[in-house]
Amino acid sequence: MGRIKGLLISVFSLGLLGGLLWLGGILSEGVRQGILLCLTTVLPSLFLFTVLTNWMGSTRILTWLGKGASLVGRPVLGLGPTGCGVLLFSLLGGYPVGAALLAQLVRQKQMDSRQASKMLCFCSWSSPAFLIQGVGGQVLGSVTAGVILWLSQLAAALMLAALLRVKDAGTTQPPSLPEPSAGNFFGSLRGSLGILGGICGTVILCSGLFPLLDFLPLSPLWDWTVRGMAEVTNGCFCLPEGVSGFGIFCRLGFFAAFGGICVFCQNALLVSGTGISLKWYLASRVPIGLFCAGFCALGYFFLPQQAAACFGTFSVPAGAAALSAATPLGSGLMVVLAIFLLSSAGKRDTMSSGTQSGNL
Repeated sequence: MGRIKGLLISVFSLGLLGGLLWLGGILSEGVRQGILLCLTTVLPSLFLFTVLTNWMGSTRILTWLGKGASLVGRPVLGLGPTGCGVLLFSLLGGYPVGAALLAQLVRQKQMDSRQASKMLCFCSWSSPAFLIQGVGGQVLGSVTAGVILWLSQLAAALMLAALLRVKDAGTTQPPSLPEPSAGNFFGSLRGSLGILGGICGTVILCSGLFPLLDFLPLSPLWDWTVRGMAEVTNGCFCLPEGVSGFGIFCRLGFFAAFGGICVFCQNALLVSGTGISLKWYLASRVPIGLFCAGFCALGYFFLPQQAAACFGTFSVPAGAAALSAATPLGSGLMVVLAIFLLSSAGKRDTMSSGTQSGNL
């Protein structure tokens, strides 16, 4: 069976190589669009949060925040401090912060791989910055619409966490996470660049294949739907014209929660080698996407009429929307972080100087 599978993959790869040679010019344009999307959309909206959450999740900041959240999370959701911290960061940081944190915790022996496999179902979401400021404020012209999109994911995350009741596995106490410092921040920065590189790689891969959709007899609505299910950013930032606002809003809710093939590839890349299974994650995506679409269907009637009426009448370039998705909160946190790093560096220099003076 293994040899047959390997043979089929080899034949498919050769066929794909032949197709690339035949359609090289068309697919190259898709790759260029993917690179542009990364530079104008993905990096501006994800860079700050990825760097911050990767650093905070690798230090005791995760534990400190998780302990506060677990006061409510443990009795309601069954999650301990670490689990509550990961859920909090995944809701704020967006794709694929949750997968990156879970993989990191498993490697540090802070969490069991089976526990992380179930937690990935409710720790993989679009960020509030992406939905509220990018999709809602810029694409749809209504911050209220973005808030409803994010609330649908918040409700889905809490519902899934309450249903699965993932508890800490094992009886041994895991090793403590290190104290936050300038040294481990720059180590986390290096790791964040790898995460962002993987994200951009999968976005470019999906975008490079999108020109093939032009050969299919799809209506504008279904062409947009296929693109949104493949890559969430394309689905949220390139609205079709002539479609009712209700239909667009429900599909946006599905796209944002479903994540698409691109997010699945990102998660698979991040958890590779950790023992984290993606079976639970895959089984949950369509039901959760439908739940969020239904939530948005109810929330649609609370939107201002002038905002709902304009859905589907225009398309905003992705770059313009994404630049606003780099939330001021993330910028403010970076300023606080810079002050922390400078102050810790000063203390370290003072301590080392005092030690040298004592030795003299």
